[in-house]
Amino acid sequence: MTVRSLFGALALLCSSGSMALAQGETRWSLYGPADRPDIVSMAHICPRLDLEVTGNFFCVSLGCTQGRPPAWRVEFVGAGEVPQEVGVQVAVDNLGQTPFRMQRADRDGVFGYDAPYDAVRDAPLLAALSTGQTGLISFDTPWLSPVSFALAGAPEAMQTALAQCRVPAAGGTGTPRDAILAELAQVCGTTPGQLRVDDGFETRADITGDGLEDLIYSYGTVDCPTGRSPGYCGSGGCTHAIWAAQATGEYREVFRDTIYGLTAGWMPVLSIEVHGSACRRTGASGPCTLTYRVAPDGTLARME
Repeated sequence: MTVRSLFGALALLCSSGSMALAQGETRWSLYGPADRPDIVSMAHICPRLDLEVTGNFFCVSLGCTQGRPPAWRVEFVGAGEVPQEVGVQVAVDNLGQTPFRMQRADRDGVFGYDAPYDAVRDAPLLAALSTGQTGLISFDTPWLSPVSFALAGAPEAMQTALAQCRVPAAGGTGTPRDAILAELAQVCGTTPGQLRVDDGFETRADITGDGLEDLIYSYGTVDCPTGRSPGYCGSGGCTHAIWAAQATGEYREVFRDTIYGLTAGWMPVLSIEVHGSACRRTGASGPCTLTYRVAPDGTLARME
């Protein structure tokens, strides 16, 4: 039996009287709008499914939802303490890949973490996943145990999901400001008009070098009046998003990640200050800077 919706996995799996999958799924699947309208394309596997005995499960995915760029996601029920941010490393056939950090993003009562997909950083990982036999995802917290997963069907599902996710998501002729504030308000449990928004929330700069002003949003400049922590800031900085201006007057999100800050150079080059783990260093060694060349369409290419 397969799961028809990653984010609605708990409710759907519990509704099945024939579920008895303590070992979980052994093959990656591809889901899209037919499974849930807000999913553009999503490759995923649930290597742990033990709902009848413990009520626990664990799923891994790569793909995108409407209006969002591609991202990695883990979603689970059954863990100890669940911190707001975790360091993650995926090993393929016992060979570790570049670690990255994930931010807490619970949905519908299910624990979850998200991390933006980075085409340059994740290229070796995708190559390993395409040729390996077994994957293992581990976390830098004792409260989350490592989880192994099969790689059958992973290359086809991931390649298709990423190809379909590259379709530009139009932001309309207005800026994305209102939509982002609405998202933040929902997480904060309030309304957009009640959010405390600092001046630095939206800044403008021609990052792509096409003569059009692009938009940079800093989520850490927004405070929740309810006192609730929205989870957009952590030890790796705060969530920032870049929306590239299009010749049509629309905007397209081309970057979203947890960083300390970013600087646009005199040419289409972007310097991003990130957690030391992104440069294979420990967090105690301090932040590091990643440099990207920015194409006119907003695509980022890592510069070594």
